[in-house]
Amino acid sequence: MTSEKSVILVMDLDGTLYDGFEYYVRAHMRALKKLETCGLTIPEELKFFDSQYKTYVECVKCIPFYYSTFLAEYKEEIKNNKEEINKKSLAAWKLMRKLEKVFKPKEIYILTANPQAKLLLQFLSIQIPSNRIVVIDGKEYIKKKGSFLKKLKKRGEVVYVGDSEEDEIVAKKLGINFVNVFTLKSNPNQVHSLLEKR
Repeated sequence: MTSEKSVILVMDLDGTLYDGFEYYVRAHMRALKKLETCGLTIPEELKFFDSQYKTYVECVKCIPFYYSTFLAEYKEEIKNNKEEINKKSLAAWKLMRKLEKVFKPKEIYILTANPQAKLLLQFLSIQIPSNRIVVIDGKEYIKKKGSFLKKLKKRGEVVYVGDSEEDEIVAKKLGINFVNVFTLKSNPNQVHSLLEKR
């Protein structure tokens, strides 16, 4: 089934186009080690980097110099794993092409809190115009993500592809179509059922 509506496809990066959680964890641990070496005391509960990035947000809020130290370590982590990331490019490319074929979007955006999104997309061989790679502040990710999606909704029908429960909650709250990437991979019919509702 096809649609005459103008679709704007919005994709999350981490956990959706590629899985690079281990890079965050290693950068986090090295950042904390450097800060401890400088004499800072790190609470035990902040040493575990959780998959929902809550630890990251708390560290940014509570630990002096954490943000700049983490960014430097994460950038190095990405650069040092360029070849490994590049190996994931085929899966990312296939997912992008599949969604483009189904939805025929007039625009595609990457919406992420990943501070090295542009470098990662380059390593993944995903060609997206720089002005459509939207990096938002991780400290207010949910709020700012909702604000951006709301603006896009005024310009067309938005289809948001993500991997987390929070992604889905934000989309549903705004009345935006949501595609869970894990469900999509295990049950491709999810996309077809979404098309039938449009």
